[in-house]
Amino acid sequence: IFLCAESPQSIFEKDPLRTEKILHDKIFKSKSGSTKRLDIKVSCANCLLEVEANGFVCVSSASRLTVDCVRDKARETMNTKISKGIQLYSDHAHFVCSLKIKDLYDLKVMKEKRRVATGSLLNQVSKQGFEIDQEKSSVKLGHHLTSALHLLKGHSTEIFILVLGICDKIRDG
Repeated sequence: IFLCAESPQSIFEKDPLRTEKILHDKIFKSKSGSTKRLDIKVSCANCLLEVEANGFVCVSSASRLTVDCVRDKARETMNTKISKGIQLYSDHAHFVCSLKIKDLYDLKVMKEKRRVATGSLLNQVSKQGFEIDQEKSSVKLGHHLTSALHLLKGHSTEIFILVLGICDKIRDG
């Protein structure tokens, strides 16, 4: 994630094109001031740029009860839709749970702790009502979750985060 401190919200609100120019210059101009030809692609998921129903939301708290409350509300909403026969999106989450962010960090960055972190995460998911074969399962962090971990870097690792999970075996049939 690149944060251009020279283009705060106040500049963007006054002159969006100026903000784009500032960002362009930060990425493509060399220290000498000339624009170099570089093979760089600048991209971002549309849901991070616009207000859309599938936007990026991070629910986290030092209180597991707080995150569990949001988890329970999400599960309740999904179950209500199912009971009313409302079709869920094809990429809906198979499970919603609150996980220790420390284990997610360990999975992401600590190669020597990945096996232990994977076991801990699968155990947490299992204890929250989603039956999972821990011997045959693995954990992959998706783009939005990786982005959330990056944004929360530097905060306490003693917090919990709401995670939506997809089981590839269920999705792929």
